[in-house]
Amino acid sequence: SVRELAVDPAKPDTVYAATNGGGVWRSDDGGATWSLPGAAMTGREVTWIEADPGAPGTVWAGVNDPGRPALWRSRDRGATWSRVAGEVKGGSGLMQPTGVRIAFAPSAPANVWVPSTNLHYRSRDGGATWSDFRVPGQDVYAIAVDPKNPAVVYAGGHAGEAGTHLRRSDDDGASWHAAGRGLEPPVKALAVDPANPTTVYAVTGFNGLWKSTDRGESFTALPLPLGGTDDIYRFVLNLADPTELWAATEKGLLVSRDAGQSWTPADRDTGNYLIRSVAAVPGGPRTVLAASGGSGVYRGDDGGAAGQPASTGL
Repeated sequence: SVRELAVDPAKPDTVYAATNGGGVWRSDDGGATWSLPGAAMTGREVTWIEADPGAPGTVWAGVNDPGRPALWRSRDRGATWSRVAGEVKGGSGLMQPTGVRIAFAPSAPANVWVPSTNLHYRSRDGGATWSDFRVPGQDVYAIAVDPKNPAVVYAGGHAGEAGTHLRRSDDDGASWHAAGRGLEPPVKALAVDPANPTTVYAVTGFNGLWKSTDRGESFTALPLPLGGTDDIYRFVLNLADPTELWAATEKGLLVSRDAGQSWTPADRDTGNYLIRSVAAVPGGPRTVLAASGGSGVYRGDDGGAAGQPASTGL
């Protein structure tokens, strides 16, 4: 069961696949073949992985490990792994990250943001040193950074029944103000359009997908063909064409080519309805990789459906 995919932005042929207890695997040929570079993550429930955009060969991962620091890092392309639990500047002790997905500042990738419980963490030097911070008025489950301005940071989560569930900082986290009118809680994921950073997307609850065109101040719902408790597991924008959106869901892989106004199935022949993750590969042909909850990895080229098996070696 492949839970998550991540593409190395510096080397798009390098792809990582996190499995449910089977370790973090690596492909060096765009997903055609796979190998297990190291066994440190086998037996762990890895929930997400991210290739570091500022440090080639470095990979971050979150695990389900209640009560222990749950953020891990590999500096050698997945061969070895260690927990991230260093000291926090200011004498507040050691980091205790919960393993929620971290965020990088695309234009300043040494800036790393780590949502956790009420106390969150950030690094300005690629994870060498850390400080902690709070976002007033809400829990935080997701962070995103403006692709062109690293001082603009979004933090989404839950602010209680009477509050808004998104905060934005325009001063690199020094202060935060309430935004997110219209959003229903909890906010689970955020994405900012790299071509037009005034556009922000938010995933909420089981299957709510929302869009803002005013830097997160207000949101309207997008018409995903999901209902009930059908989960959205992963939502990504195609960086080469941000009007192309991909959603890995409990009802399969969905794609929109008009910035979210309409959606079509894109997982033909995967043989499994449950698609856990999706990754758009930058550069070259318009390639997308999809992770199935039970039958491996699939690939689609030229913007087509992800229906070609790409699991050799897994």
